[in-house]
Amino acid sequence: MVRLLCALFFLTWGCCYGGDLNSRNTWIPTSNPPMGVLSVGWGMVTLDDGSILGVGNTLLPTPHSVAFRYQQKTNEWQATQALPDDVVGLGATLTKLPNGSVLTLGTAHKKVVAFVFNLDSMSWSATGALPSDFISLDRTAVALSSGEVLIMGSEGKQNVGWLYKYKTNSWSRTQPPPLKTTGTDYATEIGNGSVLVISRDDSPTQNWVGLLYKPATDSWTLTGEIPTTMRSQPNSTVKLSDGTVLLIGFQQYPTAETVSILYNPTDNKWTKVGVLPQPSEIHGASLLSKEGVVLVTAKNLLTNAISTLLYNPTKREWHFASSPPVGYTYIRLMWTFPDGTLFALGIKNHSQSDELSYSPKLDVWTKIGSLPDGAGHSQVLSGNDSAVLFVTSPNVDFRSAISGALVYIP
Repeated sequence: MVRLLCALFFLTWGCCYGGDLNSRNTWIPTSNPPMGVLSVGWGMVTLDDGSILGVGNTLLPTPHSVAFRYQQKTNEWQATQALPDDVVGLGATLTKLPNGSVLTLGTAHKKVVAFVFNLDSMSWSATGALPSDFISLDRTAVALSSGEVLIMGSEGKQNVGWLYKYKTNSWSRTQPPPLKTTGTDYATEIGNGSVLVISRDDSPTQNWVGLLYKPATDSWTLTGEIPTTMRSQPNSTVKLSDGTVLLIGFQQYPTAETVSILYNPTDNKWTKVGVLPQPSEIHGASLLSKEGVVLVTAKNLLTNAISTLLYNPTKREWHFASSPPVGYTYIRLMWTFPDGTLFALGIKNHSQSDELSYSPKLDVWTKIGSLPDGAGHSQVLSGNDSAVLFVTSPNVDFRSAISGALVYIP
């Protein structure tokens, strides 16, 4: 019955939203979509040949990970070599390696496993043994300029780091961080080759802390103190073109406000650089220019109205830009095209979304159109200069077994 419903759903999409890849400003269902059953947790990475590797998990007939490759030229999906039936959770982290392969981690029988995808053979192979039997599913992967991959996770209540060396297909554990931390809210490689990690200490108040990892010496140090009383993870974190990192989040005391904090790797310090004009929940942030202008979409916590704000790095100030169309509960920034135009989804509910665009040059939001009914819970997987690929997931309550894929041609 599930497969029949899905087939009818895609047949309807094909009739109502069909078209070819020469169309413009339109949605096109992909051919033979692989997600014919309930599927969740998809991740995406663009391969060296321009195709897109999708890795996710299906719940039917039993939970297991699946993988497919999408070719935009033919608008078709192709199954890769099958993954072992007992592996779940793949796709949460997908890291492209210097040789064009892709690394991903999952679990099997409560142990962490890792696989590498080879594009030439369309096959998967297991990596060398990992340095621990278990690490939390809340993992963060950072591709280093050296070609290695740093994986941040936790064992119990302690953050740990693992290094994957693709040349030897082997793993090693990093030295332990200088203090106990829980969760990795953000991690990125900064200009000097170090990795900046934002986490929380294990005190009752869970204060934010910044950590620096230096792969060359396999050593950890603390950054300067982060000047905020925020206790939850940051709403958004953006790495600016000058190598600094902008962190945006809401703090409840001493005053309820949304603040922005800048990390400068030159002096290893954090500086509070501005307060947003209104206490807000940040929906998304995007770097608009080489000069470091940042756009955010945010919901006013007092009125629930959604607005657009711009951060000026020279003046270190926030100001309002034009507001998006009304009627949405959430604006999700999805993709930035080469001309600077932002592509976004305006979400009304779990089954209805509109596609929107924002022009920084004109400071104008435009409603482009609507997704097919039932595709409101879509997630962008990947894109390039000419198209954006989506996967449509089931409703959050899993009462709908409909999943599928769409391509948006701008």
